[in-house]
Amino acid sequence: MKTIILLIFLLIYSISWGQKTQKEQIEETVLATLNKIENEKTSVGTIKIKEKAYVIDFDENLTEESLKEKLLRRKDHIKIAKPIAIDSVKIDIQEGMLEYIKVYLKDGSIFSNKKAPIGIIYTGERFFDMLYNDIETQFVLFQDIIEVDTKKRFGFLPNEDTFTLYNKPSTGLNFKNLKKDSDLNSLINFVAYSDLLGLLGNQPNALVHFEANAKFYIHRRNAFKSFVYFFPSFQPSFNYNKIDSKFDSIKVVSNKINPTEIFRRHNYAVGIDLTVFKYTFRPANTVELSTGYQYLSSRMFVSDDVSENEVIAVSHIRTIGSVLKSKELENFGIELGAKYIWQLLNKSSFYDRINNNLMEFKGSIYYYPPTGKGSDKIFIRFSNYIAFDSRQSDFSQLQVGFSKSLSSK
Repeated sequence: MKTIILLIFLLIYSISWGQKTQKEQIEETVLATLNKIENEKTSVGTIKIKEKAYVIDFDENLTEESLKEKLLRRKDHIKIAKPIAIDSVKIDIQEGMLEYIKVYLKDGSIFSNKKAPIGIIYTGERFFDMLYNDIETQFVLFQDIIEVDTKKRFGFLPNEDTFTLYNKPSTGLNFKNLKKDSDLNSLINFVAYSDLLGLLGNQPNALVHFEANAKFYIHRRNAFKSFVYFFPSFQPSFNYNKIDSKFDSIKVVSNKINPTEIFRRHNYAVGIDLTVFKYTFRPANTVELSTGYQYLSSRMFVSDDVSENEVIAVSHIRTIGSVLKSKELENFGIELGAKYIWQLLNKSSFYDRINNNLMEFKGSIYYYPPTGKGSDKIFIRFSNYIAFDSRQSDFSQLQVGFSKSLSSK
C-alpha cells in the first residue's frame, strides 16, 4: 500500500513539476519575443567584425583610384597585400560618427583611423578609407575591418557608445546592435543662469535667464575625408529674461532712443543658429563658425519730458561669430568666442527706426558633473559687449548657471 501511495505521489509531483517547467518556458518565450520586438523598435542597425584584413604597404604614389583598380583584380590584390586575422576592434561612436576605430590584428599590429571619422550612414562611400599603423608605413582598408548594416536610409542617430568587438562568433561578441538615441540628451538642453552684475552690481542685466535650445543635424558627412564639416547642424532656441523693474524705463529724446539699452533689457527672444563650419582637432578642441537670427521683444516704459508710456520694443538681430571649445580632462572645459551683432530696432509711435552694431567677446568655464549626462554642466561665463555707435553704452555680463539635458524617459 505504501508503495502504491509513493508511486501516486511521485506521479502527481512529476506532472505538476512538468507543468511548472512548461509555464516557465512559455514565460521565457513570451519575454524573449517582447524583447525582440523592443529591440526591433529601437535598433537602427548592427556593426559586425570581419575575419581578416589585408595589410598594405604605404606608397605615396598609391592613390585611391589606383588602389581600387588593383583590388578589383585578384592577382594584383594578392601581390600588394597579405591577409592577417583580426583579433578585435575598438569603436567609439559620437554624434552618428565612427569617431575612433582601433584595429588589433592577431600578429600584434595595430591600426586606426587617424585621418578622419566615418559617418555611420555613409560607410558605403568610405570602403577605401585607410586605417594606418602608428608610423604610417602600412594600412588596412575600412572595408576589411567591420560591416555596418543600417536598417533605414533615414532614421535616428545611434546612442553614443564605446565598445570592443571580438573575433569570436560563438560568444556573440563579434557584433553590436546599435540602438537609436531614445533620450533627447544630444538634442534638447535647458539652461538657467543669473547675472551677478545684475543681481549684486545694480546693473540692468537679467536677474534670471531661462533658455531652451535644440540641436538638429542636417547631415553627418565630413568634408575632404577629414575632421572638417560644412553646414552640419542648426539650433533653434527660446530665451526669457527677468529684468529688475527699476530698469524698465528708458528716456526718449527727439524721437531717438538708445538701441543698446533695448537689446540689453529684452524679455523674450526666439531665434535660430546655423553652424556653417566646424573643425575638430587634437586633443579635444573644436572651432565653429556660425550665423544666426533672433527676434527680440522688450516690454519697456519710454518717457519724455511730458509723459511715460508702455511699449513693446521689437528688435531683429543678425549675427556671425566663431567659437573655440576645448575640453580638459573629463570634467572641465573652456569656451572662447566672438560674435558680431547687427540690430534693427523697429519704429514705434514714440521713437524712430534705428540700426545698431555691437561686438560680443565671451569666455566660459564649464564643469561636467561625473553623475550627470554627457552635456550636463555647470558654468561661469563673462561677456563684454562693445557698442560701436555709442561707446558709452558698452556693458558686461557675469553669468553663473547650469545646463541640463532633457530626457524622454
